[in-house]
Amino acid sequence: MVKVQPPSASILSLGSLLSAKVKFFLSESKLHVWRCGKAYPPGSLVTVVTLFLVESISTRIIVGEEEFRALEDASFVKTSGSGFVIVHDIVRARGGKMSDQEGNRITEPETLSECLKNEEKLKKLKGVLFNEEYGQPPIEITETHLNCMSDSLKLLAFKGSQIIFRQKCHKPFKQLRYLGIPSDVTDLPMEFAKLGRLTKYRGPLTQGMSMYELPPSLCSMHIIGSYENEVAYSKAPPRAAPASSLVKLFLYDMQRLPHGLEKLTKLQKLYLVQCKQLREIPSTLLNFNNLQVLRISECHELRELPSDFGQQGNLISLDLSGCSKLGVLPSSFEDLISLKKLKLKRCSSLQSLPSNFGQLKILEELNLGCCSKLEEWPTSFGDLQKMKKLVLVGCSSKLKETVPHNIRQNCSIIFD
Repeated sequence: MVKVQPPSASILSLGSLLSAKVKFFLSESKLHVWRCGKAYPPGSLVTVVTLFLVESISTRIIVGEEEFRALEDASFVKTSGSGFVIVHDIVRARGGKMSDQEGNRITEPETLSECLKNEEKLKKLKGVLFNEEYGQPPIEITETHLNCMSDSLKLLAFKGSQIIFRQKCHKPFKQLRYLGIPSDVTDLPMEFAKLGRLTKYRGPLTQGMSMYELPPSLCSMHIIGSYENEVAYSKAPPRAAPASSLVKLFLYDMQRLPHGLEKLTKLQKLYLVQCKQLREIPSTLLNFNNLQVLRISECHELRELPSDFGQQGNLISLDLSGCSKLGVLPSSFEDLISLKKLKLKRCSSLQSLPSNFGQLKILEELNLGCCSKLEEWPTSFGDLQKMKKLVLVGCSSKLKETVPHNIRQNCSIIFD
């Protein structure tokens, strides 16, 4: 098999590759399943990759390890040590050409501008996804444009784009699965709560949006906190707030947390990242009985966790990295009986671990990197029989020298 060395490459996270957030995503051809070991020509390989990305708009399809290795062997993709997938430009170009030929996918501003002038093309359009460079003339999308697209559009995503929505469309977008809006947009061009098939949203909490009224199929939200609307921060919930299907919520750079989080009873993953003004964790975050992954990172004003934080008994992974003013962990930490991974790196004010820390019986990974004020281990630390990895980079010499003997013997320890 001939190896193709890419002159240049586009770096995509594996999550993006599998969740249809890349440019070649809208070929809907019915294709055969490819098998490992067969030397497909470039067109066939690209076609199959495109098919995976299309299907994953609504369903997350995991590419088998053997199949993925076959792509690597052909030098169409390769993985980096940091967990990224590098996709050859030939793959992108071929996939883009195929989708353009079908006339249902747009990734360039110029193509979108032309398409907006043709109602028939708009009616067939299934996806818009591109990053527009600043300095380009803004693109205006009117109610007429949105009405034409409303029946067929599955994916609408702009990042860093100069997009102007002139009017709001009141027709239901029955097929829309993924919606990505630039952080400077203050009002969505459609009624958010009525997007019946929407599964993923990325953008700000725009005017009128409320955590109490989310689309019924929405399972993932990535909120960028540049705009605050009155509805999202109103304490008064609607009389009959519908149940939410949301399982993943990412809040980035929020000045404050929106109301209604307590209604997200199915939430499994919660990320609070760079919420620089967050001083405390509200009690509503203790109501998530299904929460398995919690990340509260780079929240530099956070000083403590609630005393009953241990109520999160189903928590598997907890990341408090970069909470530089967090000085103590509550004694209820012992109740996190399902916890396997704990990151406390760069918690530079943390002076001690709870005395009952050894009650975390199935803890496997602990990262204390740059916790420079930690000087000693709790007496129960040696009870962590399942510990596999301990990171002590940037910690005090005393802490490194006094790691319990059984932990040293059975655990991989990173000192520097």
